Amino acid sequence: MFKERYFPSSRLKDWLTAHTIETEIIGSSELGKPIHAIRIGEGPVRILMWSQMHGNESTTTRGLLIWLEKYLQYPTYQEELSLLIIPQLNPDGADKYTRANGKGIDLNRDALIQSQSEIKVLMRIVEEFRPHYNLNLHDQRTRFTVGDTNKEAALSFLSASADETRKITSTRIAAMRLINHMVSSLPNNFKMHIGRYDDAFNPNCTGDYFHAKGIPTVLFEAGQLGKDYTRIEVASIIAQCLSNLLEFLSKPIPEQSDEAILKEYGEISENRTNSYDELVISEKHQFYVRYIEVLVNNQIDTIFEFTSYDQVDLSLVNLRQILDYRKGTSEEQQLIRLRLSQYLENE
Repeated sequence: MFKERYFPSSRLKDWLTAHTIETEIIGSSELGKPIHAIRIGEGPVRILMWSQMHGNESTTTRGLLIWLEKYLQYPTYQEELSLLIIPQLNPDGADKYTRANGKGIDLNRDALIQSQSEIKVLMRIVEEFRPHYNLNLHDQRTRFTVGDTNKEAALSFLSASADETRKITSTRIAAMRLINHMVSSLPNNFKMHIGRYDDAFNPNCTGDYFHAKGIPTVLFEAGQLGKDYTRIEVASIIAQCLSNLLEFLSKPIPEQSDEAILKEYGEISENRTNSYDELVISEKHQFYVRYIEVLVNNQIDTIFEFTSYDQVDLSLVNLRQILDYRKGTSEEQQLIRLRLSQYLENE
């Protein structure tokens, strides 16, 4: 159930049915598909989380469901927290495996205009539920490294700006504190793969919009660890993050100064775009390759983005694999010839 990146609305429906989870339909997509929500607990601290706002970003959805499976076996903090979970805000995009919704609109650029059904549903839920915290669950592409290191950003976080000045507001501090707790509670051998997303202000993005409204909102960006293109390892880390965070919020939060919170958050290195899936070395050419995933006949396929070798600082690059024609097997040499023909076609 969780090993495939393609996670359409039918798969979510099957999972909900198999686990006999009661949901409510809180609205519908632009193409008429139902948007489901799950409510847990009746506590005073209200937390809203939504995933698959971008339909081709399923890692956090799968991580959310992994956490939920474990939680349902041992339910806790029912009297401390009220959770409202939207596991798939964009079912049309999930079915098509596209970032945009069924009308071709990026829902995370529609917060101000609110032209799309899915965003209208989210905004209505926020108004009715009045969350103390939002968790905005996304995926990021494989191109990101942790700062100027050769470590891939397997997970990134952001406390978004509330205005163009990027000033540090109390709302941003509250979100930073949640991020700091999640980072500190993860295994040490994973922390080197955690990045901080760029906080350039965009009022059309939901995180920036909600911070301008005074609702602390944590952005999750699930990346990839090594060659695990299924991202199931990171989905499991997402489940762990949610478990640690909700446990933290179910208890009185210890006092900590804004300066200490900001300092700890600032120690998370900001993402850079220094990661590539392949370095291809042929007799006359060297170039980098990034994978871009598309859906073909209900299966994820890959198209390629090429960058010539001389445009990249090798000292900062993260590489998932090196394909060297001189050292390769006959099978690898065949792949290199294919990549080379694709590269030359794109020059």
